[in-house]
Amino acid sequence: NGIVQAANAEMREADAVISDNASFPAGIRTADCMGILIACPATGRVAAVHAGWRGLVSDIPGDVVNTLKSMGGPASHPSQMIAALGPSIGSQVYEVGPEVAKKFSENGLSKSILHPENGIREKSHIDVHRAATQRLIDAGLRPAKIDGNPLCTSNIALFFSYRNEGPDCGRLMAAISPR
Repeated sequence: NGIVQAANAEMREADAVISDNASFPAGIRTADCMGILIACPATGRVAAVHAGWRGLVSDIPGDVVNTLKSMGGPASHPSQMIAALGPSIGSQVYEVGPEVAKKFSENGLSKSILHPENGIREKSHIDVHRAATQRLIDAGLRPAKIDGNPLCTSNIALFFSYRNEGPDCGRLMAAISPR
């Protein structure tokens, strides 16, 4: 789905929105996937990222950081950027098949895989929070500049969960506005 700039975007689906105009906040909707908000204090640009398992495997967070870095204007370095991680499906309930676990492993996210354990897990589970954090660190963000509590969206008393409620469930919204 790619990355779009908010001020130039028609309404269409994308995995990330970047904005440098306070009249055009960047926002995304999720229901088990992770929302990531990124701000670049050097340029004032912001981004909202929808990070599901495919986006994490293909490194959409890193692509967004690199796009923010290369957009021109005042010098911007990922070590100056700030990121906030939203709730997502938790590793305790996020079962995946061997093909998804293999994709995570093949794409540098093996530390995010909780492999089957006799009596505990029959299938592999994925830690989305850890994978997103790793992608941002690999892109150059400092760990101290990444904030977020790994809250699990399977708690439908607090969140919407596609896995638990199906495609017609509500969505969480994450938005960020340039200064």
